[in-house]
Amino acid sequence: MNGLLTSAAVLAAIGVVWHGVGGEIGIVRRLDPATLAPSFFGDGDITKRFLRACWHLLTVVFAATSLGLGWLAQAPAGPGTVAVTRLVAMEFLGFIVVYVAVAAARPALFVRAPQWAFFAAVAALAWIGGG
Repeated sequence: MNGLLTSAAVLAAIGVVWHGVGGEIGIVRRLDPATLAPSFFGDGDITKRFLRACWHLLTVVFAATSLGLGWLAQAPAGPGTVAVTRLVAMEFLGFIVVYVAVAAARPALFVRAPQWAFFAAVAALAWIGGG
């Protein structure tokens, strides 16, 4: 068993709960459709529905990543292990780039909402654990 990949899988699973449940309750449910701009598809309620769908698409990514890393952690290392773990690491590094681009104008977010640390930990564990 690969402990680093197992740790990355566990962190990604925590991300599922943190993002899927915590984000749903703490952010998505608090969005008021009456104050959201309408979109091409309809009113503020439609906008909220699309935002909720996009929010939970990332939750699904965390779940799939957790399952994939967990599987790789249990399987014998093979040529695909390095490729997949590098891809996961680059994906989470991409999340950091997006986060920094969004939060840079409000630096307090790096402390108040330290998702970047979660992304960095998963990326590093996947990269190192993948060989």
